Amino acid sequence: MKVAKTGIIALLCLAGCSSGNMGATSQDHDYGKGAFGPGPLNFEHMKNESFDPEMTNTGASYKDPSVKHRTLEDDARQVEAIVQKHGFRSGAAFVNGGHIYVKAHPDEKWSKSEIKTERSDLQKALKAEIPRYDVHLR
Repeated sequence: MKVAKTGIIALLCLAGCSSGNMGATSQDHDYGKGAFGPGPLNFEHMKNESFDPEMTNTGASYKDPSVKHRTLEDDARQVEAIVQKHGFRSGAAFVNGGHIYVKAHPDEKWSKSEIKTERSDLQKALKAEIPRYDVHLR
């Protein structure tokens, strides 16, 4: 019982202690740079910002159809043109994220050593001309 009374008295004495500023208001904190994200607490600092709709990042969903944008089909056609330029017959080019899978059929007149060197040259050309993709040549 004596221990319980001592604990309660100690708790009441320490409950009034505080190291923070008791008179602080929410205006003292800059919520625009806090961890609250782009929610309503952050709209106040955005009031006077200008917005240019032409400068937005829309990813792959192009909103302005009047402007020519590069598509995945354009990339596949470029790969097929590179394959044909190096003497191969193009099978198909499939784009999957950052990878492109290319099927190239060698000329039937080439020897195995020629096929090997031409395939190596084709691989280098593909890496040089479309560096944004990891090329998988078959």
